[in-house]
Amino acid sequence: IGPYPCMPLRFPDLATPSQKSRNLTGISLDFVLDTAANTNTINAAVAKDLSLDVVGIAPGGVGAGGTIAGGATYLLGECQLDIPATNETEPFTFMEGLTASALPVASPAAAGLLGCFFFNCFPGGVEFDWRGDEATDEPPSVTYYGDKLDAATVGLKRA
Repeated sequence: IGPYPCMPLRFPDLATPSQKSRNLTGISLDFVLDTAANTNTINAAVAKDLSLDVVGIAPGGVGAGGTIAGGATYLLGECQLDIPATNETEPFTFMEGLTASALPVASPAAAGLLGCFFFNCFPGGVEFDWRGDEATDEPPSVTYYGDKLDAATVGLKRA
């Protein structure tokens, strides 16, 4: 979304009210990847529309714009990478137990942000590769090396 790296995730068990009225499930949401965010966030209106279960409360804190109020933490659950399928790939569970908090910093152009809590699930690191100038040998990239999993990430796991 704009200059920000995003990850489209598909949640096979979630549904909008319109889908529920037709007994359908499965929704795709775009999340901005934010290595400076301490928590995953979701737009409060999205959480309400999807009738997500509240599983906790995120404390307030400080962000780039100053003080940030806390908010409800919601269970998004199981997700898949929402990438085009090929004849060789089938949808697979990418992560289980994904949560996000409805804080006033959720991206207005995306469903929310995935922050350090998300990245720390990948202790080997996450590489952002923007495929820059083809004339150079190395495309611009950044690698984020997460911490070892700790008590804060219990319940959130790679599938």
